[in-house]
Amino acid sequence: MRLFPFLPSLSYAETHYSFRFFPSRLRKCEPEVVADVPHRLEPGQRLPVLLLVKDAHLFPIELCDVGVELITPRKETLRLPVTFPRQELRAPWWHTVLYLPPPEGLSGPCQVRVAFSLVADGERRTYVSDNYRLSSHAPLPCYFADQPLPRADGWHFGDLHCHSAFTSDQVEFGAPIAATLAMAKAQGLNFLAITDHSYDLDDSPDSALRNEHRLPKWHQMQAEVARLNAEATGCVVIPGEELSCGNRYRRNVHLLVLDNPDFLQGSGDSAERWLRTRPELTVAQALARLHPGALAYAAHPEDRTPLLQWLLIRRGRWPRADYRHPRLNGLQLLNGHMDAAASRTLRRWVSLLLGGQRLSIVAGNDGHGNFARFRQIGLPFLTMREHLRQIFGAARTAVFVEGQLTIASLKAALRQGRTLVTTGPFLELRAETPAGTTHIGGTLSGSPARLVVSAKSTAEFGPLHRATICLGKKGARREEILWDCHRFPEVFRHRIELTVRRQADDLYVRGELYSRGPGGEHACYTNPIWLTA
Repeated sequence: MRLFPFLPSLSYAETHYSFRFFPSRLRKCEPEVVADVPHRLEPGQRLPVLLLVKDAHLFPIELCDVGVELITPRKETLRLPVTFPRQELRAPWWHTVLYLPPPEGLSGPCQVRVAFSLVADGERRTYVSDNYRLSSHAPLPCYFADQPLPRADGWHFGDLHCHSAFTSDQVEFGAPIAATLAMAKAQGLNFLAITDHSYDLDDSPDSALRNEHRLPKWHQMQAEVARLNAEATGCVVIPGEELSCGNRYRRNVHLLVLDNPDFLQGSGDSAERWLRTRPELTVAQALARLHPGALAYAAHPEDRTPLLQWLLIRRGRWPRADYRHPRLNGLQLLNGHMDAAASRTLRRWVSLLLGGQRLSIVAGNDGHGNFARFRQIGLPFLTMREHLRQIFGAARTAVFVEGQLTIASLKAALRQGRTLVTTGPFLELRAETPAGTTHIGGTLSGSPARLVVSAKSTAEFGPLHRATICLGKKGARREEILWDCHRFPEVFRHRIELTVRRQADDLYVRGELYSRGPGGEHACYTNPIWLTA
């Protein structure tokens, strides 16, 4: 049971709960009905329109019809053909995905207007985007891309931090895994990790107010992921959890645990019990319990902790000592977009690299649904919040895999650090010496090394703005700049070869790339290539 529903939530808004003797401006005698679309559409993909209905067992409805219109960059309105049979809904959860062919030749930033009608208590009502009170009901933004995500052969994109319908309580709920998978493929993703909160995965399927020691939700999530992967849908799903555990000061921090066969208990910051905020496991204890094949990353580690969370649920930050555990694979650099927290995480990561630690960076969005727009409760239960941050798939992890992409090959590449993170542009590094050739995440001996740098962007993410290659030496106070470029002969691509001469010390090289488009600045950061004796 969440005793502090005024703490920030990140999922679709659950509006039927309210404080006793306290009126709710959001509550209505209808199930929550939410429409959503991907924030971008990869070329050649049909537009998936998600319709999600929750709590129809409490408030039965008849969903009558659905209409979808596109508002083009030129402000023209195009109506898409939709076939939708009337649905009588009485189940706790119901969803469908309508696949609509986009108009030929359409590209650029569009708006998708999803209107639907329902009958509740004998009255017919029509809504746009959702049936929430106090939401904007505005059309949903979607970029219709005329070029694929910029990448190179062997690279695959994914979101390593997202939540599903297994996150569900008094104030929030996520989207079904199958719907999330549909959105991932439509926007050009090849993999995703389902990382629901540890304190949600131990709940009873029938009630978020009751824990279940047999863990039916956790087992159901594992089984559903296995079934989806067995169907070979073209997008790999990694099962995981976002574990609440204690830092060295016994404050609650979050750890992304991927593909661990055993559930790890963590409810210190769940707000399920008054004044029970002590974590069950410390970071070190949790990492020591991992299966050898599991992966673990510090989740949004340098986020500032709001005062209420600091006081009421003992949330904190990752201290340097907790990064030193040898079982930690890396840290989440991007959590939805490049902001002050990401800049702090970047500085922390560089200091760890200079200290001799080979930690990798990954990206995710902490999305709980929220495929096109963030829509959640603001001040319970009085306001709604909407914005375009922490959108599923907006910040991506790219992984280099030679051969077929499977859970095994994906995990192997992640473990080796063959990854980069991006919100748009793409930067590939390859090093060559007489001893051989390696990609990002690899180790190569010999000197000098020839470093091949390839940068790409598209009109969607804007022209190349700046590229930097950083060189680090173990024990140094700061990195050196090997190459820094602000002018590019071609606006959307650049290739250059650099020479790296290693002296007595082992080195690493890593890259940063920035582009500037109509939506602002986009960034890409690579993991290092290691050059040794």
